[in-house]
Amino acid sequence: MSGGSFKIIVDTEDWDRSVGLNSPGQSGDVNNPHYRDLYELWARGKYFPIFYSRTKIESVTEKTFELKPSTGAISSRSGPPGSR
Repeated sequence: MSGGSFKIIVDTEDWDRSVGLNSPGQSGDVNNPHYRDLYELWARGKYFPIFYSRTKIESVTEKTFELKPSTGAISSRSGPPGSR
């Protein structure tokens, strides 16, 4: 059997009622607990909620990352990466 490993059903009237299916899990890191966490749902043909509103997302957030631009020296190289 073959097919997409990620599927989503979106409720455009109530975005927080959207659901998805993903196998095997949310992480690509085999050492992460979320690597295989969605397999059982997928195997049973069950979906998990996909949240869009800030309130719903914050209610299930385990960890956040804050990305900031580097404050170091600006490269003197001109042109796009790989153009030299």
